[in-house]
Amino acid sequence: MKVLRLVVAAAVVAGVFVPGATASAPVARRAGVSEPPPNILVIVTDDQRDDDFLPVMPNVRRLFKQQGTRFSNAFVTTPLCCPSRGSIFSGRYVHNHGILTNNTFSQVMGFDHSTSMQCHLQPAGYHTAIAGKLFNIWPLGQSPPCWDRWAVSDLGYTDPEFNVDGVRQIVDGYSTHLLGGFAADDLEAFEADDDAPWFLYVATYAPHFPFTAEPRYAHATVRHRRGNPALTEADRTDKPPVVQGWGLNPAKGAHVRRVQLRTLMSVDDMVGDLFQRLDALGEDERTLAVFMSDNGLLWSEHGLYGTKRYPYLPSIAVPIFLRWPGHVAEGVVDDRIVANIDIAPTVFDAAGLAPPTDPPMDGASMLASGRRSRLLLEYFVSPDEPIVPTWAGTLTDDYEYVEWYADVGATITFREYYDLAADPWQLRNLLGDRSTTNDPDVGPLHAQLRADRMCAGSSCPG
Repeated sequence: MKVLRLVVAAAVVAGVFVPGATASAPVARRAGVSEPPPNILVIVTDDQRDDDFLPVMPNVRRLFKQQGTRFSNAFVTTPLCCPSRGSIFSGRYVHNHGILTNNTFSQVMGFDHSTSMQCHLQPAGYHTAIAGKLFNIWPLGQSPPCWDRWAVSDLGYTDPEFNVDGVRQIVDGYSTHLLGGFAADDLEAFEADDDAPWFLYVATYAPHFPFTAEPRYAHATVRHRRGNPALTEADRTDKPPVVQGWGLNPAKGAHVRRVQLRTLMSVDDMVGDLFQRLDALGEDERTLAVFMSDNGLLWSEHGLYGTKRYPYLPSIAVPIFLRWPGHVAEGVVDDRIVANIDIAPTVFDAAGLAPPTDPPMDGASMLASGRRSRLLLEYFVSPDEPIVPTWAGTLTDDYEYVEWYADVGATITFREYYDLAADPWQLRNLLGDRSTTNDPDVGPLHAQLRADRMCAGSSCPG
């Protein structure tokens, strides 16, 4: 259903003022940059892990995998919706942008939007638009800052409520198709000022719980899952108590996988339609496109099903693709460690903008040649699921080290260390296997992690 949009000037939209919500001062282009800045398209799915989705997403496979670069070691630094989205927008770890937990209204409303991509791109001459989720629990009576056009919602799958350019309304239809329609309208509107670049952010509810596929895909055939040994991990005494409390149930994980993939079929349709529109408008070659997820999801690995929040790879690993014809290699797999904190730096790099310094971004441009040696992972106990304690970790190409805490991080209650080369499914915690002969030296690991948890900008892992 096509929605008639009422364009309302941001200055007169009714709503509560958010401190720091105005656009940043104009951002200077880097010296020596002469090429016109590209359009920026960022597509973010919700709870999509980096596994098994390409067979049901032929448009993503063609447009991003075959015509772009896939990052095979892509992660989120905090596997939870609101914190991860804060990192996508700002390029900063959650301990720096302040959204530590999920569904905490004061944290969401306290987020400094002036540090976000959109609030830097807008004064740099970009038209900006968002379709979909900004943050969980964003109040729909309030319009989001630094967007010229918006259709924001916390969504749901059917007949969701939106704030559309300042007008709050329920829109009939299936959410993924509605977002595609809003995004297509945005692309058409951008054509009125065709010489100016644009930034379009599209955030689907799929494949989030309750995993509701549109009717035509509700019973679509999904191939049987590839098994992995973490699904039937018989001995989990090396895992923290919060993990041991889960019962093994691979069938439940298989169900979550199946219904998630069915919702992604509609996302793939939306992606195909958007790129058809881009091509028809002559914008495809001018557009840097990102496809990614805000976090992964466990499909019964280690007994954990239908949840994220944990430090294990299926929870933190996400798809990240870059596509920019003539600038990003096509059909290439890049095995560098990259993360959600790298999206904003990549956008700044592509746009030829000097990165902000106050506050600085913690990530790095994926268009540059540098290789990260380690990544900080952090999770803070969240009121919407207080059973999962605070933890932090270090991830490298070779290992993952994790500390679990009784509080915000002062008292360590449990440690994990996995040799990822020998044990990619994280079945044997070398610090919990009742053998001391294979234990790594935790002293340097702890000291490095403690420092990383307080890092900012250039002091963060690189």
